[in-house]
Amino acid sequence: EAHLQQPILSKAFTRFQFPWDWKGKPTTIWSRAIDETGYVQPSMDELKTSMDNPKGYHGSFTVGWTVKANGHVMYRVQ
Repeated sequence: EAHLQQPILSKAFTRFQFPWDWKGKPTTIWSRAIDETGYVQPSMDELKTSMDNPKGYHGSFTVGWTVKANGHVMYRVQ
């Protein structure tokens, strides 16, 4: 579980820290939010199956970051 940084406000971005020991191998890190009501942020696939709009526009789905072996980080959408 991530450690949230103050201030923690409803409907606002919140910084977080997650202790992770990278071993130098390519990997993808995904973040998934849970709000104060317990709603869990869906993946893009989950969002597409639950919406009338199959393209998922204006959705709040999970995103990731791909870390390459050389340490280069790329933003990644599912």
